[in-house]
Amino acid sequence: MIESNRNIYEKQLLLEQVGILGQKKLLSAKVAVIGAGGLGCPALLHLAAAGVGEIHIIDGDRVSLSNLHRQFLYGIKDVGQLKVDIAQEHLNRQHPHLNIQGYSKFLSPENAKGLISGVDLVIDCTDNFAARYLINDVCVQLEKPFVYGAIFKFEGQVAVFNHGDSSSYRCLFPEYPKAENQPNCSETGVLGILPGIIGTMQATEAIKWIVGMEGLLDSSLLTYNAIQQEIRKINLPKRNLEICSKVKAEKLRWHPESCNTDSSIEWEMLLASDEFKQIVDVRELEETPQSPEFTTHKIPFGELNKFIAQLQPEIPTAIYCQSGFRSEKATILLRNRGFEMVRSIVNGLDALPKLKENYS
Repeated sequence: MIESNRNIYEKQLLLEQVGILGQKKLLSAKVAVIGAGGLGCPALLHLAAAGVGEIHIIDGDRVSLSNLHRQFLYGIKDVGQLKVDIAQEHLNRQHPHLNIQGYSKFLSPENAKGLISGVDLVIDCTDNFAARYLINDVCVQLEKPFVYGAIFKFEGQVAVFNHGDSSSYRCLFPEYPKAENQPNCSETGVLGILPGIIGTMQATEAIKWIVGMEGLLDSSLLTYNAIQQEIRKINLPKRNLEICSKVKAEKLRWHPESCNTDSSIEWEMLLASDEFKQIVDVRELEETPQSPEFTTHKIPFGELNKFIAQLQPEIPTAIYCQSGFRSEKATILLRNRGFEMVRSIVNGLDALPKLKENYS
């Protein structure tokens, strides 16, 4: 493959740190990018451009209008479509000689090993703590390195975990943060260019790892401040063998605080009950299909704080989105604001057609 596409990688081949051998390593590599959003878009573009031979894109989300200022693989015409489908189509068109595989699902304790076991390296481009801890745990169990990236307003972080004897994510952050300490860009905002910078840094670390370059961020956490244009490195702690041994011995699971069973409800239970008088669709307004006839409020997740006064906390409330991911976050947010009887509808609208089939 390298001879037939030699001209594509001509400038990269001139680097003594890459050369023919390094390019062959790239073309033979298998990388999983988990999350095709703000971090995933630049990471995917650079990995494919560098010639990573097999790229697995894992994300169950759909494109929304509010994504477009930072997720530049997508356009207005893509709103409502699966991110994986659009990203895969785009990369295949640019790099038809590569093997781009798309998986339109969110990572879960049930599918994590199956999705990750066949790759060499994982890149964490997710935007929530539950996914980060799950990615860490499955990588520890499968002994796979992963490139971590995170953003908040004007700041970002990058590191390489679980590489040889280096730290795992839990060695650095052993305590799962409480729900009120879990910010995300839907609630706090983010400078659009920041995930582009951090995602590009993640791709850089992935390429360095594949080729075998020096200077890998496996012993330090890089932090970047966009306002000050300041980069710092913080030494990572040594690998905590006790923590990693415990992770290896346990069954993969969501962290208890991230997925509480008393905060969810199935469509079947909801439709059979007249208890939930307040049903909220937290998808973007332009997402399809249209809301079912029993929806009482349409408030995009990113606007929930702004329009929370429309909702009555004393009324039993059910929340849904397309897949159940955003509604889980919304449930946590509302509970922190005094809504005691609020449930997230499991698997969102994706599960509703299946339920209707069973009863038709």
